[in-house]
Amino acid sequence: MIVDPNGNQMHITYNTQYGNWAKANGAIKFPIDTVPEAITYDSPSCQSTTTMCTGSSWQPHAQIVFNSATAASRLTGSACPTFTNSTTYVLNQTMRCDDVHDLSGSSGEAAPTLQALAILNDVQVQVSTT
Repeated sequence: MIVDPNGNQMHITYNTQYGNWAKANGAIKFPIDTVPEAITYDSPSCQSTTTMCTGSSWQPHAQIVFNSATAASRLTGSACPTFTNSTTYVLNQTMRCDDVHDLSGSSGEAAPTLQALAILNDVQVQVSTT
């Protein structure tokens, strides 16, 4: 949450993709990629510099929605094929064509452990006048 001196609040939510890292006594879940999901603001009934408004007191008139996914929803030209990375993570991870390939099996470089998985497909600005 971001708040100005007058109590006007902006709430930010995130979309997180998780992976698993091998460990002697089991896998550790960790975030691979975190991207903004939505920013909401302009809730006239909420004016607090110290308490985050929730429930019925949070009625924002504006929001920005970031539609992200692990695959592109619109492509120009040919398709972007996916591949499976089975060497970097405990569980197989579906990767996009623009992700780095793990070439360690053929005496090449390994893929980085952390890679951006999310792709921004669309941004929507939604405003309510009531």
